[in-house]
Amino acid sequence: MLLHISLRITEKLKSAYPQSVWQWKDTPSLQGILAGGTVRILVENMDAYTHADISFDRFGRIHVEPMTIGSFAEPSGNGTSAGPGTGDADAAEEMPPEPSVVDVRVWYELVGQKVLEAQITDLNANGHTKLTIKENGDIVVNRQKKEVLKGTLDSFPAKSCWEELVLLLAEDELKGKIAGNTLQVSWI
Repeated sequence: MLLHISLRITEKLKSAYPQSVWQWKDTPSLQGILAGGTVRILVENMDAYTHADISFDRFGRIHVEPMTIGSFAEPSGNGTSAGPGTGDADAAEEMPPEPSVVDVRVWYELVGQKVLEAQITDLNANGHTKLTIKENGDIVVNRQKKEVLKGTLDSFPAKSCWEELVLLLAEDELKGKIAGNTLQVSWI
């Protein structure tokens, strides 16, 4: 049964992050999972996320809460060497970009929905009625006829998936409109 649960977690993660891999932080008890408890996993290849909390509701639906766990400040070196991190930056630059999202709904549930809700709440409080998302995932608004960057959506789906994304936005009572190489989202 634990193997089946692992496969469901993998399927959910790979729907939004096709290159993702994971492992249990601590091997969970099956009874705890079946009782609706939350287990933590360690994740890789999910943008900046390092961990995720996993739970199942009473209907057997899986819920994934990705998060980044790390120290508040990077340790400072003594200046005598470049340190172990220099090779990692070169390796990250050589890696090909992550392929486009496989399942737009899962990406929206795991990544997009939270970011958009936070941005819309903030922008609405300041009188804005729409935002624009560029192909690279940058969220911008116009202020005094200038574009202002408000945030970025990680692993933003390719333009070929935007029609489906517009339908998902409508489920959250948002209006999505494809305008050239941007996706406009309005809430009033």
